[in-house]
Amino acid sequence: MSTIARSSAVYVYGLVRANLDLDLGPIGIHEDGAPAPVYTLPVGRIAAVVSARKERSFVLPARGDLDAHQRVTSRTMEVGTILPFAFGQVARNEREVSRFLRAHQSSVSRELDRLEGKVQMGLKVQWEVNNIYQYIIDTNPELAYLRDRLFTSTDPSGLAEQIELGQRFEACLQAKRAQVVNSLVDGLAVNLVPPKELPVRSEKAVADLMFLIERSDRARFEEDVRQLAAAWPPEYAFRVTGPWAPFNFVELQLSGSTRSYQS
Repeated sequence: MSTIARSSAVYVYGLVRANLDLDLGPIGIHEDGAPAPVYTLPVGRIAAVVSARKERSFVLPARGDLDAHQRVTSRTMEVGTILPFAFGQVARNEREVSRFLRAHQSSVSRELDRLEGKVQMGLKVQWEVNNIYQYIIDTNPELAYLRDRLFTSTDPSGLAEQIELGQRFEACLQAKRAQVVNSLVDGLAVNLVPPKELPVRSEKAVADLMFLIERSDRARFEEDVRQLAAAWPPEYAFRVTGPWAPFNFVELQLSGSTRSYQS
């Protein structure tokens, strides 16, 4: 249990069933230079996973605290179902969290039932090529023709053609990504819950997908990805991540100070 007074602020990691009585020890967001003890605050049928803070200050997304937030949700997920909160949710005190829990007993319980026994698995696909620009253009004859015409032209006023080439390259890149995503989703139709497509973060990234699956289906999901990857051209690199708490699949829209449910 926390040694900070219970009238102090609390950092909220997520929501669980009240019978999941957790005392995870000092693994939480740092307070006074050390990881804060993490515990559950139960009200009725549900509980919040929290750690104490001296004041309701903004929590900077430092690497250590981001890791701590993920560590708490992962440890909780090992023993039960958690509706994870986004990083940085701080309530004024335990009383505020208790009021929130009392107000949302039914909706939170229903969502815990819906996500019971499920985990989130990620699939990242990337082009393993030396030059993504060259790769995309070489797979598109029209782009290759436009590039060759531009580079062999002696006309110094070819800015419009350069802009056109750049725009068409970007359109082709996005279309290629969309085509791959559709093929991946069709090839990994693991359940009736549509996967979530996250924004890619680099030029060579093709897809970043999140799947909600039964915890017991994890090994089968990983094997399905291995078989799918084996059938794809060698320039596509596949990487499975997880299991994670279902950050991208919580469907609660709640009011109050601890309402954000996006990763």
